[in-house]
Amino acid sequence: MYAHQNHAPSLTDVRLELNPKEGTMITLFNRKELMITMDMKQQSEIRDILSANGIDYKIKTTNLETPTAFDRHRARLGSAGIDLNHVYEYKIYVNKKDYNAAVSLIRTLRR
Repeated sequence: MYAHQNHAPSLTDVRLELNPKEGTMITLFNRKELMITMDMKQQSEIRDILSANGIDYKIKTTNLETPTAFDRHRARLGSAGIDLNHVYEYKIYVNKKDYNAAVSLIRTLRR
């Protein structure tokens, strides 16, 4: 859905991305968290590796600068002193059956 876009995420607080080559639907019950990163380039590289190897994934993107119902403090302060390269948190999920293969693939990225 959003995986093919080449620009920064929108101001949406949270969204899920589904690999366009979806096979088995990834659900809350059959997924496993592969990693969390705040680096947009890294999450893009990992998406590319997973997709190239036929591993379905979901990404939950959270804008850490958007105030929540419980924390309105961020809204008052704005982005003063905040590294804007680390405003978004990307949680990457894969199907449990693909987890070990996905871990092996991203280890090659880190070498």
